[in-house]
Amino acid sequence: DDLGRGRGAAVLAMCLLTVPFWVAYSQAFSSLQLFFDRRTNRHAAAGFVVPSAWLQAVNPILCIGLQPPLQRFWTWQARRGTEPSSAVKMASGALLCAVAFALLAAGVSWCGADGGEPAPLLLPTAILLPLTLGELYLSPIGLSLISRCASGSGTSTGLGLWFFSTGVGSLAAGAFGALYATMAPSSFFWLSATLAAVSAALLRWLTP
Repeated sequence: DDLGRGRGAAVLAMCLLTVPFWVAYSQAFSSLQLFFDRRTNRHAAAGFVVPSAWLQAVNPILCIGLQPPLQRFWTWQARRGTEPSSAVKMASGALLCAVAFALLAAGVSWCGADGGEPAPLLLPTAILLPLTLGELYLSPIGLSLISRCASGSGTSTGLGLWFFSTGVGSLAAGAFGALYATMAPSSFFWLSATLAAVSAALLRWLTP
C-alpha cells in the first residue's frame, strides 16, 4: 500500500486532531451569525443598517486578501531559516481560532450583550480576522502536508481522510451549535475557544 502504516497512522491522527478546530471554526457560519443578527447593533453611518447576511462575505474577502501577504511572510521566514514546521503552523491556526473566540467572549461580557445590550458592530466582524488567519494556517497547510506524507494512490486516501474529518467536524458543529440557545453567548463562545485550544494543544504535542 502506497500509504504505509506509519504514514497512514500519522495522517489519520492529524485529521482527527483537527475535528475540534472545525467544530469551533464552523460556529462562524451559525451561532456567530445568529449573534450578529439578533444581538448586534448593525446600525452604521447615515442610518444604514448592515444586512445580517453581509457578515458571511467578510471571511472570503479576508481569505483572498490575506493569502498573498501570508505566503510572502512564510517565504521570508524560509529564507531566514525560521519558518515553522507544518505541524506548528497548523497548531498556530487552531490557536488563532481559540484567540478569536476568546476575544469575542470577553467582548460580549464587557459590552453587556449577555444581558440584552446590543454588541457594537465591530465586535463580531473584527474577530473574523484572527479566525480567518487560523483557517489559512491550518487548512491549506494540512492539505499540503498530506500530499507530502502520502504518494500515489495513498494521496487520494489521505485527502479523503482529511475531507472526512472536515465533514465530521461540520456535522458535530451543528449539534454543538445547538448549545448556543441554552447558555449565555459569552459562555458559549468561551466553550468554542476551549475546543479550538484543545485542537491546538493536541496538534502541537501529538504530531511530528
